Amino acid sequence: MTGVQTCALPISKDNIVIPILLRAKDLINQGSTMVELLIEQTRTITNNDTNVFSVPDLSTGLVQIFIDGLDEIPNQNNREEVLNTLLDFHDTYPKCNIFLSSRNYSWLNDLSNINRWLRYRISPLDWKETTQIVKRLKKQKSLSDDHIQEILRRLQDVHGLQLNPLLISVFVSSADYDRKDIPANITEIMKKYTEMMLGRWDTTKGFSQQHEGPLKDFLIQSFAYELHKNQSTSIQKDDLRDYLAEELTKRGKTADIETLIDEIVYRSGLFRVLGEEIE
Repeated sequence: MTGVQTCALPISKDNIVIPILLRAKDLINQGSTMVELLIEQTRTITNNDTNVFSVPDLSTGLVQIFIDGLDEIPNQNNREEVLNTLLDFHDTYPKCNIFLSSRNYSWLNDLSNINRWLRYRISPLDWKETTQIVKRLKKQKSLSDDHIQEILRRLQDVHGLQLNPLLISVFVSSADYDRKDIPANITEIMKKYTEMMLGRWDTTKGFSQQHEGPLKDFLIQSFAYELHKNQSTSIQKDDLRDYLAEELTKRGKTADIETLIDEIVYRSGLFRVLGEEIE
């Protein structure tokens, strides 16, 4: 999570902050100004032509802007365009807070003026939050207390992956079984989760990745097998590049290795990156 942040005005009866959410891709190749995009977005929500904010609201920082999905833009030049648009707006209205979300890709550090942004990372879910999510999902699926306890037991047995809402949802969605079938195959559950993280989750949001899910799934399986044979859990990033290039050559395929690493390692969330080491 990244953001340009200034002092926000206190919220009061006469001082109401107006939050506006945009998608990063909506800022690309636009003939409209940033202010016009914000007005258009609010009119879509209110379903009328009345402006919900004024220039004085912008000048005093009563408008707060949230931009989602910088990482859903595949081209670095377009990412630069989004950043420059937001920073130009901030230079004009410095009291308006801007919050821009992205997964923690390596290319973030290559964006010009990125140091003007304060950067935040969202912490993994703790066990209390995990339990709350499972109990809320229980109501939607009419699960018994036995099912809930079994789901929580499985989640406790997951090692090496940080808990997140999608992983928890996959576990809950696998709970359509009779009591006699417990425990379900953890391998099948993790296969479903991996499939989601390698592309299906983005497809449901209308975002198309550059490489096919089955190819990335095969490469991850091969890579994991090599680590297992070597009794290791990590690899240097340069070694991973060489390994992926070799595997693609064996299969008669070509691909931009950096883009492939971005999608397999950074976007999927299936690995941890510690400096130049991937585990």
